Amino acid sequence: LPNILDSKHQYTRCTLEGEDVVRLGFFGRLEWLAEAGLYLGKAPFPLLEVVPTSGTVFNTPESFNLLGFYEKITDRWVKASVEWHAEGLVLNHIPWIRQLGWREVVTAKAIHGDWDTKHEDLAVLPENTTGLQGTYTECGIGLENLFHFLRIEGIWRTDRPIEQKESWGIRVGFSAEI
Repeated sequence: LPNILDSKHQYTRCTLEGEDVVRLGFFGRLEWLAEAGLYLGKAPFPLLEVVPTSGTVFNTPESFNLLGFYEKITDRWVKASVEWHAEGLVLNHIPWIRQLGWREVVTAKAIHGDWDTKHEDLAVLPENTTGLQGTYTECGIGLENLFHFLRIEGIWRTDRPIEQKESWGIRVGFSAEI
């Protein structure tokens, strides 16, 4: 808002979000989250959409787990996250694993964005920061319901060759059976 708290920047953020859980019967459930947004006006990069990152070994559902802090910045984006919880579709057919109650989970997260360099006039991007031009994606596969609350997932980022150590990682999460 103009002239509020001595603001020197005039910009507007518009976002639209949606999420749902879809039951797939025998095939488990699908959880999805989608967001689209844009910034109108001009602002320095810390005030714009810094693509959210976890920065820890913990799996964070609404952030990207393998990005570094301030690695990607955007001012127009569409972001989506999908998790398929198979709820034992495969593992329930293996007798000793069925007794453990482990469940399969497959994930995909992506953000497609654009970056207008007009914002760089106000603040220079740090050395390891780039404006997002295109799509960034992470995919994962894992097990959940370990000890009835733990989740372990192998995640890889698709913008780098799989041979690079920085392109993949193991993340831990917590969840309760629904």
